[in-house]
Amino acid sequence: DGHSSHVTWEFLLYCLQHHIIPFCLPAHTTHKLQPLDVAVFSPLKRKWTEVVWDRFQWGNHIVKKENFWEVLQHARVGGLTEKNILSGFEATGIYPLN
Repeated sequence: DGHSSHVTWEFLLYCLQHHIIPFCLPAHTTHKLQPLDVAVFSPLKRKWTEVVWDRFQWGNHIVKKENFWEVLQHARVGGLTEKNILSGFEATGIYPLN
């Protein structure tokens, strides 16, 4: 969003120098408009739950620091897909311009 804590003069100058047009989302709409929230994190969360549940059923129910990345990798395979990422931009009406 365009909150002042997220936008600085340095950021705006960088955008100007690199021909970037920043796009600020209206306040209180990020849960509907952000492609990652809509189509990436939601499927990743569902897949994480599925992977953890599968581990629980096989008696390996504890996720610790030591095995967190292994469990996350299994969730990423089904949750973070090109199809999900692209559909997020479609679902929110934000299309890549270039």
